[in-house]
This record gives sequence, structure tokens and C-alpha cells, in this order.
Amino acid sequence: MAEAAITVAAEIAAEHVVESISTQLGYIWNYKTNFEILEGQHRKLKDTLAQVQHSVEEAERKGEEIEQKVLSWLDRVGTINKEATVIIDDNQRANMRCFKSLCLDLKKRYQHSKKAAFKAKEVSKVEKERNSLGEISYRTPPKEPWDQFLNDYKDFESRRSIVENVLKELSNSDVNMVGICGMGGAGKTTLAMVVGKRAEEDKLFDVVVFVEVTEKPDVKNIQGTIAGKLGLELPKKGTESVIANKLYEQLQKGRKNILLILDNIWEGCLEYLKKVGIPLGGDHQACKLLLTARGIDVLKNKMDCQTYFPVGDLNENDAWALFKKMAGACIELYGLQPIASEVAKRCGGLPVAIVTVAKALKGKQENAWSNALLELERPSLENSGSVTSETYKCIQLSYNQLNSDELKSIFLLCCTMGFTSDHSFERLLRYGMGLNLLNTVCAMGEARNRVNKLIQDLKNSFLLLETFDDERFSIHDVVCDAGRAIAINDHNKYTVNDDCILQQNLAEENTLKNCTSITLHDISKLPEELDCPQLKFLYVKPKTRFSKIPDNFFKGMPNLGVVHLIEMVLSPLPASFHLLKKLQTFYLDWCHLGDIAEIGNLKNLKIIVLSSDIKQLSEEIGELTRLKVLDLSKCYKLEVIPPNTISRLTQLEELYMPDDICKWQGVDGERLGELEHLSQLTALQIYIPDAKLVPKGLLFQKLQRYTIYIGKRRWRFPYRSYNRTSRILSLKYDDANISVKDGIIKQLKEIEDLQLIGKQGGVKNVLYELNRDGFPKLKHFEVKFNPELVYIVDFPKQSEPCVAFPHLQTLSLGYLSSLEKICHGQFSSPYSFCQLKTIRVQRCVKLKNIFSSSIAGHLSQLQEIRVFDCENMEEIFSIVGGENEEIVLEKLESLDLYELPKLRSFSYEEEVGCTCDEERQMKDSLLPFFDGKVKFHNLKTISLLGINLKYVFSSSSLGSFVQLQCLYIRYCTVLEEIIRIDDLKNNVELPSLKTLRIVRCPAMKSFIFSDKVTFPSLEEIKISDMDNLEMIWNNQLEDSQNVHNCQKLSKVSVKKCQSLKNLFPASVVGNLLQLKDIYVEECGIKEIVAKEEVGDRTFVFPELTSLSLHNLPKLKCFYPGIHTTKWPMLKKLDVTGCDKIDASKLFNIQKVTLEDQPDIVAKEKKF
Repeated sequence: MAEAAITVAAEIAAEHVVESISTQLGYIWNYKTNFEILEGQHRKLKDTLAQVQHSVEEAERKGEEIEQKVLSWLDRVGTINKEATVIIDDNQRANMRCFKSLCLDLKKRYQHSKKAAFKAKEVSKVEKERNSLGEISYRTPPKEPWDQFLNDYKDFESRRSIVENVLKELSNSDVNMVGICGMGGAGKTTLAMVVGKRAEEDKLFDVVVFVEVTEKPDVKNIQGTIAGKLGLELPKKGTESVIANKLYEQLQKGRKNILLILDNIWEGCLEYLKKVGIPLGGDHQACKLLLTARGIDVLKNKMDCQTYFPVGDLNENDAWALFKKMAGACIELYGLQPIASEVAKRCGGLPVAIVTVAKALKGKQENAWSNALLELERPSLENSGSVTSETYKCIQLSYNQLNSDELKSIFLLCCTMGFTSDHSFERLLRYGMGLNLLNTVCAMGEARNRVNKLIQDLKNSFLLLETFDDERFSIHDVVCDAGRAIAINDHNKYTVNDDCILQQNLAEENTLKNCTSITLHDISKLPEELDCPQLKFLYVKPKTRFSKIPDNFFKGMPNLGVVHLIEMVLSPLPASFHLLKKLQTFYLDWCHLGDIAEIGNLKNLKIIVLSSDIKQLSEEIGELTRLKVLDLSKCYKLEVIPPNTISRLTQLEELYMPDDICKWQGVDGERLGELEHLSQLTALQIYIPDAKLVPKGLLFQKLQRYTIYIGKRRWRFPYRSYNRTSRILSLKYDDANISVKDGIIKQLKEIEDLQLIGKQGGVKNVLYELNRDGFPKLKHFEVKFNPELVYIVDFPKQSEPCVAFPHLQTLSLGYLSSLEKICHGQFSSPYSFCQLKTIRVQRCVKLKNIFSSSIAGHLSQLQEIRVFDCENMEEIFSIVGGENEEIVLEKLESLDLYELPKLRSFSYEEEVGCTCDEERQMKDSLLPFFDGKVKFHNLKTISLLGINLKYVFSSSSLGSFVQLQCLYIRYCTVLEEIIRIDDLKNNVELPSLKTLRIVRCPAMKSFIFSDKVTFPSLEEIKISDMDNLEMIWNNQLEDSQNVHNCQKLSKVSVKKCQSLKNLFPASVVGNLLQLKDIYVEECGIKEIVAKEEVGDRTFVFPELTSLSLHNLPKLKCFYPGIHTTKWPMLKKLDVTGCDKIDASKLFNIQKVTLEDQPDIVAKEKKF
């Protein structure tokens, strides 16, 4: 006891220079209190951490990026959390008594208590930092899917020069607007897309946004498109002007360098573009514009475009090459070259005409080609609208080749909708039903399939274009114009967008009498009455919002089948509205509605779509016994649906409810029970805030399409590209007493998107307990916050194994504290998980691996793996001893592994007979993370954080990483080398690596780049917080070894590397001809370039524009030997906190002419 006290006293005496004796003694007296404080602060930090992580997950589900300061805070919290846990656990295990437990061990109490006190302050400090984090995330713009649109692009020499010239002008700092002009169908849009893709790939701009404008632009739609791609969140109820101001500010003074491509500019578009909020003239400092238009006058005089490039017809050789490609093998197969050549010439070198004609004749015999040639040679007597007569005849030929009136009618309807910038598949379907265009089709599900088939037929004929969005169709503006001309000439379908034209048509007595379709777009004033007895389709969008409809307006339209009104006042409904007895489809978009009881008299209505401000649905709606579709999804203010209104709609097939069902007055299980009366219901969208409200007798077996959310809070599904699924179920059950085993999951057919949040009534094995068929149609599956789940898939030995998740594309698992295995039991089928593209796993503390090699070998579609915070994860794939089959992840592109302290290898094979833990750990420590057992032919991005590994690659395994473009390594505390060099005679390379970032890997001491490995495509290096790193490159490299090493390097950033002696060896500098930016901060470097035993040196940096050196107290010179430096492009020299150097003399600034002299920033020292 006395000895212990003396030892403690000695420690206290030794440390009293730092702290008072009373403070030191307090560690002994307050031992228990200090640990109670630490444990309390630790619990508080865990709670705060959980809140932040929930916000992070919610942001990630929305596709947002997490702020760097939040990620840094999470990193610090992770480290401090572990340290605090170790201190608490060590204390609990420690014996605080000595002398056979007779006395307190004062030394241990002192040491442990002091650690606890210090750590408690650190924990408290980092927990309070949460309040200063601010925003958790930010929205990032989605990239344009260029490849999908340019799949059939043929790179002609004449077009290639235009692309290069446009890119050159866009790179010119004095040019802010460039134009491409040419007649309709010449290929302007395609060229603009090629420019956009190149500008994005070459990193000329931070963001590239492509927007189609059209002749009568939809301002809100354009605003939404631009905002979405810039990552801006616009107010839902914001007016055009409010949104325009926000966009204008972002585009004018934003931090990002933006290229905005405005496709298809027309003469009157300037007014609309100003309404959108696009800076024009000299206003756009942070934004450049690329415009396409049909005429030079529009670009030069209307838009004041500085530079423009005309696009002419294809020359004869290029036109013939494109024609043959589109027509296919039939030209050679049937000996059609002479007649095919003549047909191609009749297309006039216009790409859109060439493509549509060639596609229409593809696979046809000689007689079809002969007839086509006759049609193209025959003079046109018809009005061809805004397109040339030659183009009109080409489009008409393709139209005539369509094999049914039904297909022709749908095409013309697409052209009508194309003028209004409305390309919605859903509206096309509902219009078609209202006009009875779909032959022998009655049910909505059948009609939906039919329209899908017809759209595909039109795409195959190249009259419609491919899209990246399953919910929309796309049509070329020339095809659209020609189609509208055909509609006028052959079918009396008119599109009117000018008041004078409307008055002219009204004056001509017979013009509108036989008219079957009218689209009134941007009309200032509606006539008091329209005498159109044959009219079946009417679309009205006024120039002035919320215009009133004259009472007698509908009096002369008794045969209307479809009415679509936008931003009109219908309070009350016009007096003549009740005359629309044949009306079948009724659309009201953003209209002011009052009492709509009159709608109940229109007994033939099949489809009603209300997007309005109504608060109460009229109970007369229940009298529409033929109604098939009721869409209330955008009635955001709807509060009351009278009892027995929905239940009377016995023919209803599709019901779309608004999100906020919880606002309905009197909503309860009985009200939801009205759905039981809808025996024909096949589509349902509904949100139910409480699972207990779902009536037990409510059946879902007949549903074919559905979006059903059940739970206290609507958990939105993650952003899934552009293609949404049609069968979505989200269940958030916090009540363990609510059973899902015999409920909605088993009733619903072919679920495609399933989200299970919470306890789910004690489910421990998803597949066996919820769906023994293996969820055959499921595409996206998310399971979170279930503390009871043990397995996702577990086949009991006595059961017959099934194919598990054969169509699953996304698997997301999080916060499953009891999950031991994703798959357990025997899997005999190679089709289980065979379509899986994305795996995301987070906070599954008992999980040791993702899959066994028997499943991993069949993941041929896997593209992304993300595993976070799984403290017992040992390997991603486990290999059973004796299995020699090679695993190839052919399509894997992205691998993110964060905070996996026990992870030893990507794939690990447990050795038979190796039972000694020390022996195993010794062998594991020598293995690189990627050991060659798994091949990666397409892996582009690797991100590792908090992984305890010594080596990432072995040099012999680099052949699997030929596509690797980005490598991020952070907080890997035992990492010694990125690439472990095997006994190689020849050099190897990472040929595609562009970006390398390394942060806080303290065990790395030697160089990062080896003389055995080259990086010919490397563009960016970022190194930070590497206190023990002494050199980046091997200073012994010879010039001959660097010919192909880092020759594309453009940016180098090095921070907080106190042991670093220099930035480059002299042999490397001569190869850095593309280097544009050097940034060095808080490092121990003495010179920028290390000295070599040679004579005078000349260092040339031909492209360097920025050099920043901050807080480098040891920096004495650029190069310690006799040398000359040249910086012809240097524009910015920023030197601060470098007290031992004179920037002007160091970098030969006195030799630069005055007009070329770079900006010199020196905050601590004047030069």
C-alpha cells in the first residue's frame, strides 16, 4: 500500500508542473464520478450520432451528397466513440484493488480516472459541435444520360469539325453564348448532345444541363428541369417570378461553372427564357449558353448570339452510309442497292428524313421500295406546315407504312401532345381511352399494355425517340410538325397558338365545323361559343392564368370525349358544361374549383383527373358508376371525402389518393373499408399513417399496380435512376404485436419494391416467413431498424429450397442488430440474386460477410457494393475451403467500405487446419486486401475508410483493375503501402486511374509511387493529414522510368504532411506538362523539387495557372541547385506563412511582363 502511494505521489509530483496537486488528487477521489460523467456523455454522444446518421440516411435516400464537414465530424465521432468505449471497457475489466484485494490500487484508480476525465471533455466537446454543423447534405445534379440518346450516333467528318469548333468557342473566356443552326431535322440536337457529353468528359464545366425549349415553352417545366439538374430545391407553391429570381441568381453568380444547352429555340422564345430566369446578354458570368435554332436570325438578332455554326445537309456519301445503317441487311440481301440509292437521295441529306424512311422500309421487298420511291417523287399538294415539302413527304411515307389505323391515331395524338410539351405516357393512355382509339380494349390494365406496345412500334419506326424515362415518350420536333400537318390535312385536327389564327378559323365557317380535335395554347381570350359539332378532343391553356370560361363555351361541342383544362377558373362550372353527355376523360390541372356536383350528371365519364385546390370532394362523384380512373394524387389541400362516395364507384379500376391522408376528417378503418366494395380495382396509390387502420377484411389480391405506404411516417424510397416500379409497398411497424406474416405482403401480387422498417411483428427470417416463393418479381428491397431479424434468407433443412430473389436489383440493409447472415442454408439454384446490381449494408453488427462464394459466383450483374459500420465484418465474400472456381464481378463499378475494423480481405478463404489465432493473424496481416481471388474487369471507383489493412493491392493483381478511375483511402491507420510490390521483372500500371486521394494513414512513411507501377492517366492527387509520409515519389526514379508516368497530371494538393521533405523529384517534373494547379499547406517541405546530382536544370510548367503555398515554415527554395523556371500560363501565385522565402525572386516573377504578371497574394509577408 505504501509502495503504491509513493508511486502515485511520484506521478503527481512529476505532473504538477502542468496541473495543480489538488486537481491531480481529484482524479483519485473522483474516480467513480469521472466514469459516471464519461458514461453519461458517451450515451449522449451515441444518441446525437444516431440522429445525425438518420439524417444522413434520409439524405442518401433522396440521392443527396453529404457535406464534408458532416463526414469529418462523423469520422471524429467514430474515433472518439471507439476510444471512449475502450476506456470504459478496460475499467470494467480492471481490478482496482491490490495486495490480494485488501487495498485500493491507487495507481490504477489515478490512471483510469484521469483518462476518463480527459475523454469525457473530448466527448462533450465533439457532441456540442453537432449544433454548428448546419446543413447535413446538399443536392447534386444528375448527369445527363448522353449514351442512351447517342447510341446510334454516327461520327461523320463534317459533323466532327463542328463539334470541335463549338467546344473551342465554349473554352474561350470571352465567349458566353454559342449557337448551332440548321433546318429542322439536320441533326442540331444530336450535335448539341455530343458537345454536352464531351464538355462533361473533358471537365470544361462543373455541370452540363440539357433542356428542350420548343416553340411554346412550358416555363415551369423548364424551371423544374434546370433546378433539378443544378440540385436546387424550388418552393412547391412558388410563382414563376419567384422561381425565376432564384434560378437567375444561381446561374448568374453561382459557384459552379455551368453549361446550359437550350435546344430548339424559336423566334418568340426570348420572352419565355426571361420568365424562366435564364441570364441573357452579358449577365451570365458563371453560366455559358449553347443554343440550337432553325434560323440564323433567331440566334444573331433575337438572342444576340456571338458565335454560331450552321449545320447543313449530309453529303451524298455520309447520307448513303447512314441510310444503309438504318435500313439494315435487306439492301444487300434483296439486291436493292440501285432503288435504295434513289430513295436515299430523295431524303435530301436530312438525317431525320433518312432515318425515318430507311427504318420504315427495313426488311421490305422490292415492291415496297418501288412504291415508296413513287410516293417521294410525286408532287405534294398538301399543306406541309413548318417543314419542307420533301421532309413532309418522307415523314408521311413513314406514317403511311404504319400497319393499322390504331397506330396512326396514337402517332397523331403524340404529335398533338408534343406541341404542348406534354409527353406523358399516362395522359396519352387516358386521352386514348377517352377518344376510343384503342381497338376492342375496355379494361385500363389491358389499355396500358396496348399503349406500351404501340409506343414501342412507333419507336421501331423511328417516329418516336428512345427516352430515359419510362413515364414519358419523346418525339423529334420535325416529326411532330409533320405529324400535325398530316392531322390537319387528313383528319381535321387543329393546333392553334395565336389569337389571330383562332379568329381567322372562326371567320371561315366550315374550318372548325368538321374539326375533330382542337388544341388552344396560350390564347388570350376564349370565344363565347365554339360551333364544333364533330369535336372530340379539346385542350385549353390560356395565356393569362386563371381565366374564366364563358357560360356558353361548350354549347356547340356535344360530341366531346376528352377535355383538358389548365389554370382555368371553374367556380362555378360553365352553364353549358352539363351538355357534355359523351365526355369520357376530364382533366383539370391547377384549376380553381368551387362546387363540382354537376360532374355527377356526366354519366359516361370514365376518367377524372383533378389537380386542384379543392378541400372537399363532391359526393355526387359517387354517382359516376362507369368511372374507371379517379386520380386525386395532386389535390394537396383535400381534407374531406364524404362517406359512401368511393364505395359507390363499383366499376373503378384505378384510384390515386393524395399523400396526406392523415388530414382527412374522420379517417378510420371503417372509411378505408370502402375499398372493399371496389371489386374491379387493379391500381391503388394510398398512404395510411397507422397500420391499425387497415381493415382485416381488406383484400389486395387483385391489385396489379400499387404504391402503398403504411406507417407513422412516409419513408420515401431511394432515388432509382429514371425508371420507377409499378408495385411498391412500404411498411413501417414499430409495434411488435402487428403481424405481417399473414397480411398484406402475402396478398399483394408480384411486389417489385418492398421496404420494411421496424420490428415487423417478430419476423426473424424474411424469405421463409413472408414469401416462400422467393419474392420472384421483387426488384428493390430495403430492411431497416429491426432488432429481431436473424436472416434474410434461411431455408430449414426439411424444406425444399426455392430460387431466392431472382429479379432483385437493389438490396439495402441497415441497423439490424441481430442479423447474422444474409443467406443461410443450402442454395442449389444459380438464379438466386442473379440480377442484383446494388448491395448496401449499414450497422449490422453481427454480420461477418455479405455472401458466400457459391452465391458471389453468380452475381454477374453486380455494379455497386457499399458496406458501412459493421464492426464484425471480416470479408465481403467468404470462400469455403476447397472451392477453386474463379469469381468474376464483370460489371462491378463502385466499391465503398467504411468503418469495418475487422475486415481482413475482400474475399477470404479459411485455411483447413489453421487453428492458431496468432498464426492466422500473422498470415492475414501480410495479405493485400485484393488478393486476386476475385476479378474486377470494370471496377471504376474504390473508397476505403477506417479499414485496418496494410496493403490494398499486390502488384501481381493489378491486371484486374484496368478500369479503375478513382481511388479514395481515408483513416486506414495501419496502411503501409497502397501497392505491395511482388517479385516483378516488368513494370505494371493502373492505366485508367484519374483521381487518387489519401487522408490520415499514419503508418505510410515511404513513397506512394513506385518505380514498378505507372499511372499514365492520373489527373488529380490529393494527400492530407499524413504526418509520417516522407516522400510521394521514389526519388531514385530515373527519367526513363517516367516517360509514361503521370503525364496527364493536372492537379496536386498536399496538406498537413509534416515529415514530407519535398513535393517532386526532379526526374518527375519534366513529365508534368499538363499540370495546372499546385496547392501545398502545412507541410514540412524544404524545397518543392528535390535536388539531383546533375548540372543546371530547367523546369518548365507550360500549363500551370495556379500555385498556392500556405504555412510552410521550412520551405527555403524551389530547387536547391542551379536552375531556371518557366511559368508561361501562371495567373495566380498565393504564398502565405512561408517566412523563409521571397516569392518574387523564388519564382522569377521579375522576368514576367507586366500584363502577364500573376496575382500575388501574401498575407503575412510583403514581396
